[in-house]
Amino acid sequence: MENIDIKECIIRFLNEENLNHEIKKEPELDFIINFKYPPKINTEDRIKEKTFVIYKPTGKDYLIMSFAVQFSKEHVIFLNSISEEAKMLYFLELRKYFLLKDVFYAISPKEMRYEINEKLYWHASDLNTLKIKLHKCIKKIYNCYIFSNVLFTEMFLSSENQQEIKKAKGFSSSLDYSLYI
Repeated sequence: MENIDIKECIIRFLNEENLNHEIKKEPELDFIINFKYPPKINTEDRIKEKTFVIYKPTGKDYLIMSFAVQFSKEHVIFLNSISEEAKMLYFLELRKYFLLKDVFYAISPKEMRYEINEKLYWHASDLNTLKIKLHKCIKKIYNCYIFSNVLFTEMFLSSENQQEIKKAKGFSSSLDYSLYI
């Protein structure tokens, strides 16, 4: 019964926050829910929704929220065009930030991807605060993602590679940053 309450609490939270979600089944999990963040207010929004996953391993008393990033084709082309030292410096800075934010992470420079995970613990009497924990967890992970974009721009726009980035498709040199990149 406890798992049903937790799952229902998460679904209620996602509905209240207007976050599109999909419930999936996996044999080794009590449940798994994919959801999109940030929410689109209407279909004309320019906001790029990102997919998060939250799941509960069978027999465990915690949830795991996960967010994976595969670098875009433009980023990969650029990263492959710079020195190995410059590329590794970016990934090392990203790693330091993830350590400071106290998140679980996996960075794969070879595959040009990374994943951020966060564990959420609760007690059966603590379901009312689960909503607050979910919100903080989403923001924490999403801010890590935003930082990776800002770091990329900062490191490479301020270097000798500035002209190469400007030539790359999909990059903007304007500073019209938004929380919802």
